[in-house]
Amino acid sequence: MSPVTHQPVVGLSLPRSLLLPGIESEVGDRVDATLPVESSEWIDTLAQPINDRAYRVFGSGQDWISCAESAPKCHSAIAAVGMADSSTLQQHPLFADLSAEQLTRLTQTSRSRHYPAGQAVLLEHDWSDGYYLITAGVAKVAIASSGGAEVIVGLLGAGELFGELRALGFESRTADVTALTPLQVIHLQSMPLAQALQVEPQLGLRLAQGLARRLLETNRRFVYRSEDATARIVEALDCLAQKAALPQLTSAWQPVPAINVSILGSLAGMARETASRELSALEKRGLLDRMSDPWQLSVQTLIRYGLRAAVNP
Repeated sequence: MSPVTHQPVVGLSLPRSLLLPGIESEVGDRVDATLPVESSEWIDTLAQPINDRAYRVFGSGQDWISCAESAPKCHSAIAAVGMADSSTLQQHPLFADLSAEQLTRLTQTSRSRHYPAGQAVLLEHDWSDGYYLITAGVAKVAIASSGGAEVIVGLLGAGELFGELRALGFESRTADVTALTPLQVIHLQSMPLAQALQVEPQLGLRLAQGLARRLLETNRRFVYRSEDATARIVEALDCLAQKAALPQLTSAWQPVPAINVSILGSLAGMARETASRELSALEKRGLLDRMSDPWQLSVQTLIRYGLRAAVNP
């Protein structure tokens, strides 16, 4: 296939060594990727992991391939990009003790991004920079087992950070992070945070507290892995509900985002078939409604399995 000849908006050449798995290419040592964005945004866009949501390289036997024709589709698949709202950072506990100058430095290098459900945000071992603050939605954190299977190790919701280990000296990403529901995040550069950590002890303390909370959640989920299948699926539903924080219309029912049963099964540490069977059993007992959107889970079920405290009448 001959290369397309559309005039690129922004063009840059990428060494083959920088192309992550998911790029399909039989071309030479470099490819010419074209980005349909303003010149001031191309570096910000390239901060995204380049994988199945980025650039498909077309053609064979050509040393240089222009992706101008496919670029608009590629960019929309990456994320919608815009300037971050500084007030969101000001209101977050992590940044409460930063000076106006430090906060300005953070805001100037930040971007607001929107990802559709199922879209990868970070890849394990990725080289991209920066960290993320979730402002809406739920993301899953996963690592690959030795056999290549995805193991979901946790969920993240609004107000939580991920990728912050980069600012603490980790050279590559330690896990995949994927949008489980439509996801809104603020992407921030690592350097301003690393600099602020040198002069603001409270910032380091709050960062450690956030990591500790995540560890406690992982410990709780690990304990539930020894329970029966029903308890594990209820705990997984509760974890999803807590991270989504959807408005509760009645005290008797907990709203839960509707997600793929395979993902829910992975979160609960069971096969898809087992998860489907447990969900159906809860429905038959009138404890779960999957016909509504979002799903509705009986609060009494959460109390029974120790996930909620009983409220005295």
